[in-house]
Amino acid sequence: MIIKHTIQGSLETTLHDFEIHTEGMDLFILGTHYTNRNQKLIEHEKDVPIQISIEKTTKDTWYEIWLTTEGVTVLSRTQKESFEDIENTIDRLAWFKVSTDTTTLDDIEINTVVMNV
Repeated sequence: MIIKHTIQGSLETTLHDFEIHTEGMDLFILGTHYTNRNQKLIEHEKDVPIQISIEKTTKDTWYEIWLTTEGVTVLSRTQKESFEDIENTIDRLAWFKVSTDTTTLDDIEINTVVMNV
């Protein structure tokens, strides 16, 4: 289940059109632009889906999906410690926990940020 955290977006602050959906154990990210303080950080002519396959594990695993200047970065960890540091971050697109008994991402809470213009 996708939980959308809606925030007010604007070109003067932050505005993007990235959205996330799931199919089985795959997560798909679609989006064409990301603007911060009137500066376009990412711009594509059309939606190009980014597919991220989440593997079943023998331990509960926490994930964060980050947008960086190099593209999309997936962080994962199996304990309550902090995620590793990543460079050139733009924004966190999603965060969620996958339990050992998870068979489809539709059964878990996936937190995402969406823009309301």
